[in-house]
Amino acid sequence: MFSIYLLSYWKYIFWYAFFNILVIVIYFSVIIFGDSFFWNEDLFGLGMIFRLIFAFITHTIIGFIFALYKSFKLREDEKST
Repeated sequence: MFSIYLLSYWKYIFWYAFFNILVIVIYFSVIIFGDSFFWNEDLFGLGMIFRLIFAFITHTIIGFIFALYKSFKLREDEKST
């Protein structure tokens, strides 16, 4: 949510949100439905739970770093004009 706030002045914010949701759906579906194809037997489902948590945290951190970078870039472009 904070990354959306940082990028609220960017004209491509809707594309950013769309592709963010698309990426989340793709790798969550790979983790949930491709479990037996990519990884070995997981009797208790703990591997899938930890992969989902790791994917969520990684996605959040990468999105936040991108939002910080783009926010600073937009401010620099605004000051130069």
